[in-house]
Amino acid sequence: MFYLLGYNCKTMTMDIKYNGIYRLIEQDKFTLPKSSEDLIKIKHIVSSFTKLKNVADKTKDNVVKKMKSRGNFQFTIDPKLVPKKEWKRKTYEQSKIPKETKKSSE
Repeated sequence: MFYLLGYNCKTMTMDIKYNGIYRLIEQDKFTLPKSSEDLIKIKHIVSSFTKLKNVADKTKDNVVKKMKSRGNFQFTIDPKLVPKKEWKRKTYEQSKIPKETKKSSE
Protein backbone atom coordinates (compact mmCIF):
# COMPACT_ATOMS: atom_id res chain seq x y z
CA MET A 1 0.00 0.00 0.00
CA PHE A 2 1.19 3.49 -0.81
CA TYR A 3 0.03 6.46 1.26
CA LEU A 4 0.68 10.02 0.12
CA LEU A 5 -0.01 13.20 2.05
CA GLY A 6 1.53 16.24 0.43
CA TYR A 7 5.20 15.41 -0.08
CA ASN A 8 5.23 12.82 2.71
CA CYS A 9 4.86 9.20 1.65
CA LYS A 10 4.59 5.89 3.43
CA THR A 11 4.68 2.37 2.10
CA MET A 12 2.73 -0.15 4.11
CA THR A 13 1.76 -3.79 3.95
CA MET A 14 -1.36 -5.41 5.30
CA ASP A 15 -1.69 -8.79 6.92
CA ILE A 16 -4.37 -10.69 8.77
CA LYS A 17 -3.26 -11.69 12.24
CA TYR A 18 -6.54 -13.20 13.41
CA ASN A 19 -9.82 -13.95 11.70
CA GLY A 20 -11.20 -10.58 10.60
CA ILE A 21 -8.41 -8.51 12.15
CA TYR A 22 -6.16 -6.82 9.61
CA ARG A 23 -2.98 -4.94 10.44
CA LEU A 24 -1.31 -2.14 8.51
CA ILE A 25 2.43 -2.34 8.95
CA GLU A 26 4.55 0.63 7.94
CA GLN A 27 7.46 -0.52 5.82
CA ASP A 28 9.11 2.76 4.96
CA LYS A 29 8.56 6.50 4.91
CA PHE A 30 10.09 9.19 2.78
CA THR A 31 9.48 12.62 1.31
CA LEU A 32 9.22 13.33 -2.39
CA PRO A 33 11.76 15.69 -3.94
CA LYS A 34 10.64 19.31 -3.87
CA SER A 35 13.55 20.72 -5.85
CA SER A 36 16.56 19.62 -7.86
CA GLU A 37 18.64 19.57 -4.67
CA ASP A 38 16.36 16.82 -3.31
CA LEU A 39 16.99 14.44 -6.21
CA ILE A 40 19.43 12.54 -3.99
CA LYS A 41 16.30 11.08 -2.34
CA ILE A 42 15.43 9.13 -5.50
CA LYS A 43 17.64 6.17 -4.53
CA HIS A 44 15.76 5.70 -1.25
CA ILE A 45 12.37 6.16 -2.96
CA VAL A 46 13.15 3.54 -5.62
CA SER A 47 14.36 1.19 -2.90
CA SER A 48 11.07 1.63 -0.99
CA PHE A 49 8.97 0.89 -4.06
CA THR A 50 11.15 -2.10 -4.94
CA LYS A 51 10.50 -3.57 -1.49
CA LEU A 52 6.76 -2.98 -1.94
CA LYS A 53 6.85 -4.61 -5.39
CA ASN A 54 8.64 -7.65 -3.97
CA VAL A 55 5.93 -8.05 -1.33
CA ALA A 56 3.22 -7.77 -4.01
CA ASP A 57 4.97 -10.33 -6.23
CA LYS A 58 5.34 -12.74 -3.31
CA THR A 59 1.64 -12.33 -2.46
CA LYS A 60 0.65 -12.93 -6.09
CA ASP A 61 2.80 -16.09 -6.22
CA ASN A 62 1.20 -17.38 -3.01
CA VAL A 63 -2.31 -16.77 -4.38
CA VAL A 64 -1.49 -18.50 -7.69
CA LYS A 65 0.07 -21.45 -5.85
CA LYS A 66 -2.96 -21.81 -3.58
CA MET A 67 -5.43 -21.58 -6.48
CA LYS A 68 -3.46 -24.13 -8.50
CA SER A 69 -3.52 -26.54 -5.56
CA ARG A 70 -7.31 -26.21 -5.41
CA GLY A 71 -7.57 -26.92 -9.12
CA ASN A 72 -9.54 -23.79 -10.02
CA PHE A 73 -6.85 -21.67 -11.62
CA GLN A 74 -7.12 -20.69 -15.27
CA PHE A 75 -4.45 -19.04 -17.36
CA THR A 76 -6.82 -17.75 -20.02
CA ILE A 77 -9.21 -14.84 -19.94
CA ASP A 78 -12.50 -15.01 -21.77
CA PRO A 79 -12.27 -12.33 -24.49
CA LYS A 80 -15.95 -11.50 -23.99
CA LEU A 81 -15.12 -10.24 -20.48
CA VAL A 82 -12.43 -7.83 -21.63
CA PRO A 83 -13.93 -4.53 -22.77
CA LYS A 84 -12.71 -3.20 -26.08
CA LYS A 85 -10.91 0.08 -25.70
CA GLU A 86 -11.35 2.18 -28.74
CA TRP A 87 -11.09 5.87 -29.20
CA LYS A 88 -11.80 7.63 -32.43
CA ARG A 89 -10.98 11.23 -32.95
CA LYS A 90 -13.84 13.42 -34.09
CA THR A 91 -13.62 14.77 -37.58
CA TYR A 92 -13.27 18.48 -38.09
CA GLU A 93 -16.93 18.77 -39.04
CA GLN A 94 -18.06 16.85 -35.94
CA SER A 95 -15.98 18.98 -33.60
CA LYS A 96 -17.36 22.30 -34.84
CA ILE A 97 -19.85 23.98 -32.56
CA PRO A 98 -23.03 24.66 -34.49
CA LYS A 99 -23.84 28.31 -34.91
CA GLU A 100 -27.22 29.47 -33.76
CA THR A 101 -29.38 30.55 -36.61
CA LYS A 102 -31.16 33.86 -36.27
CA LYS A 103 -34.84 33.77 -36.92
CA SER A 104 -35.71 36.38 -39.47
CA SER A 105 -38.82 38.37 -38.71
CA GLU A 106 -41.44 38.25 -41.43
